[in-house]
Amino acid sequence: MKVSKGETFIRSPSCGAFLPEWPAVDDDLVADLISRLLTFELDPTTLPSDVLCHLAMEMFVSAGLPAGVGAESVRRFILAVRASMLDNRYHNFCHVFDVMQTANALATATGTMARLDAWERFALLSAALCHDLEHPGVTSEFLSKAGDSAHGYKHLIFRDTLLEKHHALRALGVMVDSHVGLLEGLSTYQYYQFRSTVSKIILATDPTRHKEYLAHLQAFAARRAEDPAAEMDKQLAMELMVKCADISNVIKPTEVARRWALRVTNEFFQQGDAERSMGMEVSPTCDRLATSRVALQTGFIDFLAGPLFTALAAAFPTAFQAPLAQLTANRAGYASCTDAELEQSRDVPCSDSDASATHTEEGGQGSSFGSHGSRGEHSFERCDSASSDMQAGVSSEAPCPFPPLSSEGGSSEGGEGEAKLSTSTSEGGGGGECSKLSTSRVEWFKVARCWSGFERTESLFSDTEVDGEVEEGGGDSPPPGIGQPCWK
Repeated sequence: MKVSKGETFIRSPSCGAFLPEWPAVDDDLVADLISRLLTFELDPTTLPSDVLCHLAMEMFVSAGLPAGVGAESVRRFILAVRASMLDNRYHNFCHVFDVMQTANALATATGTMARLDAWERFALLSAALCHDLEHPGVTSEFLSKAGDSAHGYKHLIFRDTLLEKHHALRALGVMVDSHVGLLEGLSTYQYYQFRSTVSKIILATDPTRHKEYLAHLQAFAARRAEDPAAEMDKQLAMELMVKCADISNVIKPTEVARRWALRVTNEFFQQGDAERSMGMEVSPTCDRLATSRVALQTGFIDFLAGPLFTALAAAFPTAFQAPLAQLTANRAGYASCTDAELEQSRDVPCSDSDASATHTEEGGQGSSFGSHGSRGEHSFERCDSASSDMQAGVSSEAPCPFPPLSSEGGSSEGGEGEAKLSTSTSEGGGGGECSKLSTSRVEWFKVARCWSGFERTESLFSDTEVDGEVEEGGGDSPPPGIGQPCWK
């Protein structure tokens, strides 16, 4: 592949060449956890990454490995993904595992998994595991605005300013890495078909596409109300399963949901600290001096997760009532929760070898990720995850308890289900660290518009982009194993 001289590509170190042996774990512990893989109650934040690797493998095996895909290559793939994740407070291996597990549970509960063939099931799980591959811990907008000032990311140059596109490109790179060999058995046609499926699923997690997918889900729910036998397009269904899983922290048990909330707001605030130190305008959701953690969560539920999961429950009423009830309970709990109380939801220390260097004080994952090829030297982290799919003016015809805003930013008629997001110092201020900005529904609506202001790239990859997505030093050909499928 020829690369124009104006473009620079830096490839992260070949993870496959430095993978550790498949880890040994307590078989009894894994067996006990397997029974929870199809539920929404598994808490990966309390588990070492070695155990998460085994559980990921169990999901692949239970779904049925496609013909030509060996168990050993899947193990290497899982280890390569773990090695490619940075040691961020939120966007780390624990998060991508959680999205994979939740997508698997959602797809099973809604009947989607039963409609897919072996390769589609494999694509769904692989895309979920790779949906945030090499995430730098900051937003696309931050990288765009920081430019050359983002010194901490010089080791990781993005092919496209849209992070989701980078994740998809790198996912295919890992799969065809000569040390992983995940797609060795595919014909040319099968490879391109698989690549398209995986790429579209990962691109569906683009934050600016939230309104688009909400509309798709609401339209399907309306169609199902008229025809209960109606089925969703399989590709769209896979995209929605991963998209919903990506923002699913709020449907988990309260203790688990709050632990994730602490992690993501820590990552938000670390980006805000970096923006302030670099003289940039601090993103509204990343300013620890003016933003309440609790207000971020209530706003996220009211304007994003609530309407989406309400529509999901309308489309699949028998499968999603319990998670929706948990979401409603979590939202009600935040009404009387303060930042100080939320900050008590610290992670349980866990590591594959030791717990001496965990991020538990900061809500982070722990030292185990840094020891598996994580390139965590950078000093910033990302803010757009619990917001992981923020969208301007999310309007929804879904019923309470998550009423939408009008296009003018005023409250629509929501009855008693419409809870205000205002957080005084005593109700969300963290007990006196500094007084937090009172966040009303109108103000949150403005924040939502701000978050979604970063223009997205709608076009999918060209063949050239995917086959030679990353190069070392801007040379004329991709490095061995990248963009060179083994069937060629």
